[in-house]
Amino acid sequence: MKPEDRVVEKVVEYFVELRLRTDNSQIYIEREYPIRMGVDTRRADVVLFEPGIPKKLLAIAECKAVGINSEDGRHQLKSYLCATDTFLGIFANSSNRERWIFYENHGRNEFKKIDLEIFEKQVFHSVQIRQELEARIRQDWEDHITQEVKEKIEREVKTSIDRNAIRLSIENSVRQGWEDRIKREVEANVDRGSIQRQEEDRIKNEVLQIRKRRLVDARVEEESKIRQRVLASIDKEHIRQEIETSVRQEMLASIDKEHIKQELEASVRQQVLASIDKEHIKQELEASVRQQVLASIDRRSIKYREEEHIVQQAKAGFMKKRDTKQAIRFFVLGVFVTLILGLVLYGC
Repeated sequence: MKPEDRVVEKVVEYFVELRLRTDNSQIYIEREYPIRMGVDTRRADVVLFEPGIPKKLLAIAECKAVGINSEDGRHQLKSYLCATDTFLGIFANSSNRERWIFYENHGRNEFKKIDLEIFEKQVFHSVQIRQELEARIRQDWEDHITQEVKEKIEREVKTSIDRNAIRLSIENSVRQGWEDRIKREVEANVDRGSIQRQEEDRIKNEVLQIRKRRLVDARVEEESKIRQRVLASIDKEHIRQEIETSVRQEMLASIDKEHIKQELEASVRQQVLASIDKEHIKQELEASVRQQVLASIDRRSIKYREEEHIVQQAKAGFMKKRDTKQAIRFFVLGVFVTLILGLVLYGC
C-alpha cells in the first residue's frame, strides 16, 4: 500500500459524504482518472463528476503522502484543472480535511485558494443549478409533448371529417357509374340479336374452311407417306445387293488368305530345315576350332619351355663371366699392393 493511499481513501470518503449531503445519486466518483496532457496521459488520484454528466468534471483531487508539502503536487493539480477546464480542485496531503488546500480555477492559469466551506457551497450550488436545469428541461418537454398531443388530436378530428366527405363522394360516384352501365346495357340489348346471327354465320363459314383445309392436309400427308415407303423399299434392295457383293468379296479374300497361309507354312518349313543344317555346320566348325586351339596351346607350351632353357643357360654364362672378372680384379689388386710395399721398403 502506497503512503498516499490513506489520503486517497479520506478524499473518497469526503466525496461520498458530499454526494449523500446533496441527496443526488447522479454524482459519480472515480479513482485514477486518465487526463490527456499533450502527447502524454496522466492519471488524477480522485475526480468528482457533475450530476448527470459522466464526462464533465466538477472537482479534481491530487493526493500526496501525509506531511509532504510538495510544490510539484500543487503544480500538477493546476495543470489537471487547466487541461480539463475543471472549476474546483483539492490538494490533499493529510488525513484531516481541514488541512487540505482548495482551489478555484478562474481560467488563463489563474487560481484562487478557498476554504472548505466555500468549496462545499460551490459543489452544492453546481448540483442545485443542475437540478433546476433538469427540472426546467423536463417542464419544457412536458409542455412540448402536451402541445404536440393537442395538435395531433386536432389533425385526427380534421382527418375524420375529411374521410367522411371522401366516403360520401366515392359512394355517389359508384352509384352514378352503375346507373350509366345499366343504361348502356339496355341500349346494347336492342342490336344483340342481329349481331348474334351474324356471328353464328361467320363461325359456320370458318368451320367449313377448317374442315376443307384438314382434308387437303390429310391427303398430302398420305401421299408423302406412300412416297417414303416406295423410297424405303428401293433403298432396301440396293442395300441387299451391296451386302451380297461384300459377302462375295470376303469369301474371295478368305480363299486368298488360305493360299497365302499354305505358302507361309512351306516357307517356314524350309527355313527350319535350313536352320537345322546351319546348326550342324556350326557344331562341326566349333569342333575344328577347338582342335586348333588345343594344338596352338601345345605349341606355345613347347616354345615356353625352350625359352626357359635358353634363359637358364644365359644366366649360367653370366655367372661364369662375373666370377672371372672378380678373380682378375683380386689379382691386380694383390700385385699393386705388393709393388707399393716393395717401394716403401726400398725407400726405408
